[in-house]
Amino acid sequence: MTIARAARRWAWPATVTPLQRARRSRPGSRRMPIIACPNCQGNLRFPEDSPARRVKCPTCGHVFQSGGAPAPAAPGAPGARDVWPDRGDRRDDYRRRRDDDDFDRGRRRRDDDDRRRRDDDDRDRRGRRRDDDDDYDRRSRRRDDDDRRRRPDPRAIEGQFNRASLACLLLFIAGWLLVGGLGVLVFAQLLAWAEIREGLNAFLVVAGLLGLGHLLTAAVGYGFLVSGPRDRGGLGLAIATGSVAVFHLILTLILATTEMRSAWADQYMGVQWPMFVSQGNDLGNLLYLMIGPFHRGGWSPGGRAVLAVFVNLAEVALVVLLLLTLRSIARGARDSRRARMAMQTVVANAIAAGALVLAGLLFGVLFRAVETERGGMSAVHHVYHITVYMVQIAVAVWTTLVIKGVKDAIDYRPD
Repeated sequence: MTIARAARRWAWPATVTPLQRARRSRPGSRRMPIIACPNCQGNLRFPEDSPARRVKCPTCGHVFQSGGAPAPAAPGAPGARDVWPDRGDRRDDYRRRRDDDDFDRGRRRRDDDDRRRRDDDDRDRRGRRRDDDDDYDRRSRRRDDDDRRRRPDPRAIEGQFNRASLACLLLFIAGWLLVGGLGVLVFAQLLAWAEIREGLNAFLVVAGLLGLGHLLTAAVGYGFLVSGPRDRGGLGLAIATGSVAVFHLILTLILATTEMRSAWADQYMGVQWPMFVSQGNDLGNLLYLMIGPFHRGGWSPGGRAVLAVFVNLAEVALVVLLLLTLRSIARGARDSRRARMAMQTVVANAIAAGALVLAGLLFGVLFRAVETERGGMSAVHHVYHITVYMVQIAVAVWTTLVIKGVKDAIDYRPD
């Protein structure tokens, strides 16, 4: 054994105070065996009757397990001295046990907290899952309802557009019948202006038949229009159009079959055939007659004149509702250009209705201005009616072409 190793073995540990060294060296102290630190090979005194436990080396701080009380050293062996156990070791053991207990308590507390958090999280997840499932079910039902509303049966849609196409065809034919009836009335006015009375009633009957054909054909077309597309307000507009059409047809039949004296043939007529053609100028005619021809006799409008005004308003409303219905159908067929044309035609019909009323006022004043002139009143009278019929022909042709355009949009709509 070297001198340095012997000195390190027999030296007191650095952590032992002088007081501890004196207490361990006093006479009568209990003898303790020596154990070696496996790290620094330093010697430690350990009680004989102590069980195996963890020991901390005071020199290097290494903690190791004592393997039981070693055999006592020989009486004359070096280092066999009486020492007291180190209090620092006991304090470290107590502190270590206390730390271990605190660690165990903290770990149990953390485990309990973690368990409670997991339980809370599980409850929250289950609640959120239930809420998400409910929301998903509601969204699914709403989406299914929307899909059913947005995507009905394609065959039903195809049938609706086919019926709308047939309605547009019938209305297209009715429009040209109206144009033909108005043209015959213009020709009859020219004959009356030329004082040609023979065969004049035949032209009036022909014009009336064309007008009656227009009314009946259009009524059938309105019936098919009601069963057409229902999107974009088309169903409501079609029902309103059909209702006004029935009201207008009834009033027209009553007005046309009321007996009155003919100004052209100088006789009473049971059926007034020109009334079947159009009554879109009755309000202007009423103003024209009150201001012009009948102002001297104190003529006041009776029940028949009031009925004619209602027929006029019903006819204007019918044309406007028809064009609005066609606009909704064109939008359903995804043809924005023809939808704009239908709206422009609505504005044109409204302007034409106002122009006819204004023409009645102006021609009534003109009639009174030329009543002293020979042949002036007759000329003003015939020019007024010809002007009114030409305005109606222009609007009817425009409306008929729009109907044809909407039919093309239905027949050749994109898939």
